[in-house]
Amino acid sequence: MSSRGMSAKAAAQRGTVMMSPDFTGTAVAEPGLLPPAEVIVEAGAFGAAMGGVGTGIASGIAVRSGEMTVKEAARDVARNSVNGALTMSVATVVAHMVRARPMLGVGIVAVLGLGALALLRKKPAPAVVPTEGAAP
Repeated sequence: MSSRGMSAKAAAQRGTVMMSPDFTGTAVAEPGLLPPAEVIVEAGAFGAAMGGVGTGIASGIAVRSGEMTVKEAARDVARNSVNGALTMSVATVVAHMVRARPMLGVGIVAVLGLGALALLRKKPAPAVVPTEGAAP
């Protein structure tokens, strides 16, 4: 019995706690809105490794063939490692939110999708090229 006088099974049925995955009747705490920090860090490290390895291979080939310098290759590897880390961290948080609170998670995914779509549709400003003899 819990401190409120109801069994773990009754508490789980009321939605205050969740049943354990093995259905033994032991109550487990409801998952929080955000995953633990360790999970986010692990996902970021994995994303950084995947982004860095893929870009490192491609950049190494480009350096050997003379298409780019070592400095440019290092910059590309660093940039794609950071992008991979951020992408995996955000994806982990969003996936956890969708599992923990489905309606809120779906809303957040929709907002993020609309934001990404707006960024993709944004056209860059035309470059202004000065002509000879024109006043600045």
